[in-house]
Amino acid sequence: MCRVEELNQYIQQLFDYWEGKNDDFEPIPIPKEVDDEMEKDSFY
Repeated sequence: MCRVEELNQYIQQLFDYWEGKNDDFEPIPIPKEVDDEMEKDSFY
C-alpha cells in the first residue's frame, strides 16, 4: 500500500471514529519534541 492510500485509510478511520462507527481507532502518536515545538509556536 502506498503512502497516499495509507493516509486515505487513516482519514477514513478517523472520520468513522468521529461518527461513532469505530471505537478501536488509535491516533498516530506525536513525538514529545514535536508537541513541545507546536506548543511553543502556538498563538494561544
